[in-house]
Amino acid sequence: MEARRLARALQLLAAPRLTLKQVADACGYRDSLYFSRVFLRHFGTRPGSFRAPLAPSERSRPSEASPQTQDARLEDTRQENLI
Repeated sequence: MEARRLARALQLLAAPRLTLKQVADACGYRDSLYFSRVFLRHFGTRPGSFRAPLAPSERSRPSEASPQTQDARLEDTRQENLI
């Protein structure tokens, strides 16, 4: 269940029009600070840091470019955590 909620969070973080609180709420987390701690524990990075590297062109068209970009960034984060 938590993995599904966090997978949804990854999708929503690609939408810059949503605040982190809105993302947390949409994923079923009432407390955005708790959401941030769970996200950090699961992915090794904070939700705001995960969102930050998106280029402006990707932010304007999240449905076109973000899935591959998110997957690549997530894989990079996982690799860094293994080192």
